[in-house]
Amino acid sequence: MVKDINTNMSAFSKTLNYSDVKRKAMGSRVTKVCVAPQNGSTFTAGQNIQIRLPTMAGAYMALDQGYLKFDVTAVGEAAALDQTAYSLFNRIDTQSQSATIDSLTQANCYYSFLMDVNCNGQSMKDWGAICLGSAGDPDQTHLGAELSTSAAKSFCLPFFHGIFNSTKMIPLDTSDGLNFSFYLESAANALIAKDAAAVPTGYEIKNVEWCAYVTQLSPESQALLDASLGDLGMNITFDAVAHTSGQKAGGDLNVVNSLGFRYSALSRVAILHRNQGNQGDALEHSISNRSHANLSEASLVVGGQSVPERPIKCGGERGFCEPLTETLISYGVLGSQDHSCGFNGMVRSTASAAGVLKNRYEIMDGTLGSAKDQDDAAKLSANIGSFGFSIDTDLIKSPTDGGIYSGLSTLGSTTQSRMVYSAAITPAMTIDYYATYTAILSLNSISRSWEVSV
Repeated sequence: MVKDINTNMSAFSKTLNYSDVKRKAMGSRVTKVCVAPQNGSTFTAGQNIQIRLPTMAGAYMALDQGYLKFDVTAVGEAAALDQTAYSLFNRIDTQSQSATIDSLTQANCYYSFLMDVNCNGQSMKDWGAICLGSAGDPDQTHLGAELSTSAAKSFCLPFFHGIFNSTKMIPLDTSDGLNFSFYLESAANALIAKDAAAVPTGYEIKNVEWCAYVTQLSPESQALLDASLGDLGMNITFDAVAHTSGQKAGGDLNVVNSLGFRYSALSRVAILHRNQGNQGDALEHSISNRSHANLSEASLVVGGQSVPERPIKCGGERGFCEPLTETLISYGVLGSQDHSCGFNGMVRSTASAAGVLKNRYEIMDGTLGSAKDQDDAAKLSANIGSFGFSIDTDLIKSPTDGGIYSGLSTLGSTTQSRMVYSAAITPAMTIDYYATYTAILSLNSISRSWEVSV
């Protein structure tokens, strides 16, 4: 008896599957769209930039391939950005007339941490220096580009949180287009003086545009898409980020903060410590200078249960390998051969070229102290820390499961952070918490308005 041979090509190598050919895309055309702010053309510290997406029939915008383009000059005196041009943005809101999609406060501190998680020194030297506002020193990635009071510098910033990181295009055929509000940080926080004797009084932003690519379907292609949606309609899953903060007095050795994060799928919580003495000081790195503050143990407590079950431990003989490893797990890049971080540039403990090399991830209390300005920051970079970590709360630890999400539900539960410190420190610390959670943006097929679920 001759058995039937299973010709399922999934058992073959892709290099032998000759029936697996690319299919031609449906009829469409792609155009680059640049959207100017609807509330002005020149912006200064404390103001906000409002970008409203257009409404267009049969059109879809790729937000993950978009960027904010603008020019910046210093006001009063020359200055430098705090690490990158992200330092200029304190808060970023995404809204429609019918819903608040997401809102991220202290966005600049979060993006400083993201830069260290995702960009090494070479990235900051190339892409960072040309587009993002880095000074371009691969060994001192905390240094930002210098700003003149006369000649403007141009930057192009993509965004990696909230609806900006959605892998699905955003429909523009709606009753109310999405509105992005970029709230500008104070000059004292966003900038650091080039010279301690000449403190900048502000900055000015001009020529702002949100640039992205729009795909416009043909009527036939749009009809096929509409037919494929069925009763579910258009739903877009994305990773939103929310912020809250707590305090640590210098002498506190045990700190418990209630976070107020209540979501159906909490994926991770990033935790940062910043010296309060640096904040609001144009002679310090107010945004990017992060410290460990003698942290020895950290965990979350959700509904009375510790997350993780065994707290993260660090400091002393242990060093700080565990919090960084847990951070890489939470961002799904542990073990990736293509990934490299920027936490630890080559830093020196003195102004001398022969100074001792230090580990920026192990700085206990990051501050420039009495020597304060961008030039001192370049010489005394061992006084500028990069410490920060993230606790993963996904129930399935697999970065390859792109079709599912498995965040921990905190609905109906109290979420707290619990941290233990091995010794007192002199300054008080602000502790920033950033929760990443799964949200679903839905387009109502009848009203063509947006609805969001968390």
